[in-house]
Amino acid sequence: MQVIPSALIATLRGKVCMHSDTSIMKRGKSGRMYTYKMCNPSKKAASAAQIASRALFKKRADKAREIVADAAQWANYKPAYDAQQQYGSPTAFLIHLMAVGKITVA
Repeated sequence: MQVIPSALIATLRGKVCMHSDTSIMKRGKSGRMYTYKMCNPSKKAASAAQIASRALFKKRADKAREIVADAAQWANYKPAYDAQQQYGSPTAFLIHLMAVGKITVA
């Protein structure tokens, strides 16, 4: 049995309300919808490892946006992006390639 959400639910994305810890996500390529809940969010200050991880992610995200904005660079990765189903956005796909070492971040 396949469940098809109503038009209202199909267009909803992100937090259900600003006070909620439940969010809705839609996969870009597959069109599948998911709900997820943030469990036990940390109330403590971020550790040095978390701060370093966030900085590295920001660096990778900035580089990915730079590649997508440059049509000549993006043309090198577009066929691989189109052939896969896991990542719904070009930026997420490029961040993954950086994480596995296929693209270097200066």
